[in-house]
Amino acid sequence: MSRRTEQIGVLVQKVIADIIQKKIKNPFLNNYLISVTGVEITKDLSLAKVYISSVPDNNEEKIISILQKSEGFLRKELNQEVRMKKIPKLNFILDNTKFQIDKIDNLIKELPNIDSEQ
Repeated sequence: MSRRTEQIGVLVQKVIADIIQKKIKNPFLNNYLISVTGVEITKDLSLAKVYISSVPDNNEEKIISILQKSEGFLRKELNQEVRMKKIPKLNFILDNTKFQIDKIDNLIKELPNIDSEQ
């Protein structure tokens, strides 16, 4: 990713997070703290991968589905907040970093303690 697309990604991340918190009127989403953990934008600015996590994390797939269905509204709001020639299509993706950290943490805990064997 170029520096320009990284900068645009950071801006889009902040704006989308704000829109989700303040402007989406979906009662289901009110029960969750939704975080936009990152945005990756293609070089031609046609597509943005928007990484999402939530607390609690028990219905993340449904949250992703609701956000994907709200893509038109989010793009319209994004267009009003950010001056860009082209507003990218938004593809919401579950950020599974937490799951990967937990998996690595569990694997480390399963390792034998080398110090105690000596």
